[in-house]
Parts: sequence; structure tokens; C-alpha cells
Amino acid sequence: MGEDSDCFRVLSTKPFEADLKLCAEKGIPMFNANPDMTAITSIGGKQVFHLCQGSFAKRYEELGGEVLYFGKPHQNIYDYAFRALEQNGIKVDKSKTIAVGDTWQTDILGGNNAGISTALCTKTGITAGLINRGSSNKCGADWIALSNIVQKSPPHYLIDGLAKP
Repeated sequence: MGEDSDCFRVLSTKPFEADLKLCAEKGIPMFNANPDMTAITSIGGKQVFHLCQGSFAKRYEELGGEVLYFGKPHQNIYDYAFRALEQNGIKVDKSKTIAVGDTWQTDILGGNNAGISTALCTKTGITAGLINRGSSNKCGADWIALSNIVQKSPPHYLIDGLAKP
């Protein structure tokens, strides 16, 4: 994934390496509010992957930097959301709550860890870009690869999405 192609932008933190190293060496903590590693965007009619904040946080930790996480899949975001709802008079019934998302590593893992049901969107967002359903799309992985990833913490439901793409 380190090169341009039909579906990948340059997915590398290398252009930021010197700055990341300098900050890590100075002991400056990084605050990461969106641990997603990649996202998918439409550019010129093509679906392309690009890096998100989680990729930079991971590299920062590899360089010895401290990263403070707030956001899926970390429990603190769910605690915050449940507390905020309850402070506003909304009783949270986890058995009637569901996390819906397009990324297993953050959306599904986080919801599962928070003790709520989860639904993975398979035709929208990042997962759609990773799944190859037998098309000639050379950008996708296959269902077997996806199932190997999610076996550790599978979604309760697979859905196409919440809106038509």
C-alpha cells in the first residue's frame, strides 16, 4: 500500500517522519480522537484509500511517543456517551443499543467491548472498499480475509448500509 495505484493513494507516514520523531524525542504527547487507520474517499470517480489519524498515532508510538486515545474502539468514548445521555435524562439500555459502522477495527471492536450489539456495513465505507465480491476490482480483499480478521470480535449483524450509496 505504499504506492499510487487504481485504488490506493500513497499510504505512508514518511512525509511526516521528521516531525513525528522530533515530537516523540521531546516527549510531546499526541492526542488521538479518531483511531481509524484508513478511510476511503471518491476522487475523480475512483474510490481511494487514504491515511487517517490512527496510522499516525501507531507510527508515533513506534517512535517512542506517548499517544492518548479518545474514540472508538476505546472504552472512554462509550463511557462518555452513556454518561452524557444519562445526564440528559436518557436511560441507556445496552440490550437495546447498537453500534453501526463500516470499520471492524474501531466501530465493531469498540461496540463489542462496550457490551452492545454491533452491525458492520459491508456496502458502504471502508469495509466495502476492502471486500471483493468476485468483481474485477483489484482493490478488494476477499470475504475469507475479512472473516479471518473479525473472528476475534465478530459483528452481531452484517448490513449493506444505512443509506443508498
